[in-house]
Amino acid sequence: MDSQQAQPTPGERMLATILFTDVVEYSKLSGQNEERTIMIVRRDLSLMGDLCRKFGGRVVKNTGDGLLMLFASAVQAMQCALEVQKTLYEESQGLPAQEVVRHRIGLHLGDVVVSEDDAHGDGVNIAARLMAEAKPGAITFSRTVHDVVKGKVPMNPTYLGPRHLKHIVEPVMIWQLPAIGEEQKVAQLTAETAENLLAELKPTSEAKGTKAMIRLVAAMILIAAIPVLFFLFLKTNVEPAPAKKEAAPVASTTSGGSGSADKSKGGSPSTDPPEKGQAEPPKSEPDKAGGASPTVPEAATADALRAQLLADASTRTDFRAILDEYRFSDAVAFLRTKGYTQTPAGERLADRYLQLAAFFDWMTAGLAKIPQDNPLVVNLDGQESRVFGGLKFLVNNQPTDAQWKDLSPALIAGLARTLDERQAQAGETQDTRVSSWLRDFLLETQDHKSPGTGT
Repeated sequence: MDSQQAQPTPGERMLATILFTDVVEYSKLSGQNEERTIMIVRRDLSLMGDLCRKFGGRVVKNTGDGLLMLFASAVQAMQCALEVQKTLYEESQGLPAQEVVRHRIGLHLGDVVVSEDDAHGDGVNIAARLMAEAKPGAITFSRTVHDVVKGKVPMNPTYLGPRHLKHIVEPVMIWQLPAIGEEQKVAQLTAETAENLLAELKPTSEAKGTKAMIRLVAAMILIAAIPVLFFLFLKTNVEPAPAKKEAAPVASTTSGGSGSADKSKGGSPSTDPPEKGQAEPPKSEPDKAGGASPTVPEAATADALRAQLLADASTRTDFRAILDEYRFSDAVAFLRTKGYTQTPAGERLADRYLQLAAFFDWMTAGLAKIPQDNPLVVNLDGQESRVFGGLKFLVNNQPTDAQWKDLSPALIAGLARTLDERQAQAGETQDTRVSSWLRDFLLETQDHKSPGTGT
């Protein structure tokens, strides 16, 4: 494992962008010429390692024909992946064909457990499965990466839709960037085909005039159809459609921003029609097999759906309690269980809560490293709070345990800012998402109703 970045404690759980690479048909190439293949792969992996460090990542493991890398930033991970494929392609142009191998890359932003020389967990497994979906020279990545890097990294990926990956419970929405040169080859082939057709249709004599005219008309129809076919291809392959997911609870990792989803406490929904501005709860419609499929009301935006859930009598009690206790992983489970993630607004709201759950995971992990003799000091409205060892407060010089739900949003935001400053002063690798997390957290908690005001 590289030592360029601060090393996490073995067994520590962390949120990271995982980049996996491997060589296409490595076993076949090794069977043909093992010594040459090993030499070529070592050359390429050395280049990848250098680029990984250049973009702020670290190589966790060498798998023999590929690398497992971790990045604190999804943007830097994507930039690294693009630079790897670009550099390998450019260098291959001056090499004999037998000295070139093709690499594929998979990227996923998720939870990992780091050991001394490896990384484990669903996040790593998903990245490996995404890599297996990639074509030679291509880059595939999940929605968690796509939503972070879009607009920040110049690229034009193709949406491949939701895929059921091996040993992964829920379908994963996948995007792919093709190998360099593939798009140019397709465009060149289309142009050459049309040019050859037109060349064939030039009349050579009066006797062939009729046949040439028929061929000319056919060629014109074919050429005119190309834009239409291309538009239909984009319509069916590029526009993302929300993936239908089975309801699944989200695992708990911290006391704040996570936990098990609460069961409904409000009894059966009222049969009266909802008032204006309220969200009608999902209804069940019998299918052919006698089961039920949820019908979920459409909301224009994630904020509109959130407001509806907090207004509706059948959902507001449970949903309000989840949000006021900062149990954002439970909020995701709530949306999935109720079927709201079947709508675009529900998907976006669930994504927001996943990011806020990651925010609390980051704070929990960071606060656990703060010693009692050097606590974080937060001043709020003239009151000083000293925090260390997770979520312990010094009260009359005595350590007192607290829970996230006991704290006000303002105090939590103050802790996050102070923790980020402490990590910067210590020279630790900072998470680039802290500022966006803080913004989203403060916007989300504007209507917070918890009595907690700080310890």
